[in-house]
Amino acid sequence: MRFRFIKKKPYMLLIPAVVLILAVALIQVAVAGLNNVAAASNDETILASKDYVDQETGKIDLKVKELTDKVAELSKTVEELKKQLEEGAGGAKFEVLELEEGQQLITGASTEIILRGGKATAIASQNGGLSDVTAGDGRDILTGENVPLNHLLIVSRDDGRGLKVTSKKAYLLVKGTYEIK
Repeated sequence: MRFRFIKKKPYMLLIPAVVLILAVALIQVAVAGLNNVAAASNDETILASKDYVDQETGKIDLKVKELTDKVAELSKTVEELKKQLEEGAGGAKFEVLELEEGQQLITGASTEIILRGGKATAIASQNGGLSDVTAGDGRDILTGENVPLNHLLIVSRDDGRGLKVTSKKAYLLVKGTYEIK
């Protein structure tokens, strides 16, 4: 008569059985989770080993050094170019020349000439003479014509144009390429 409650209430036996099954399932899930955590800390499942990280860091350090060297090289090149530019700007200044009677100043393209003292005649070419930009009338000074004092003359081409000194001495300002004969 001890099992009378079972006959009257059979679901009373079902509740402990369901609780027991759920407890076993929960324990199995917990054990499986612990196994996964233990497996993740194994050397075979590490995402990146120290050796790999060190190797990649070395590659990055090498690339940084290469780029630093390149920046230093480019900085040096920039400084050299600045120096050349400053020196070149110095070449854009007028140069004072003192020529004697009979000497010729033969100029290159884009050369500028100003006769500051003395007398000289123009040397033109078949392409034209010396362009007198000070006169304001746009005329060329042709071969044998006297060059006026303090007029800016421009030589457009490298074709043998220039000046011939006719006084004892002549003082000129020249900007550009030239040759004295």
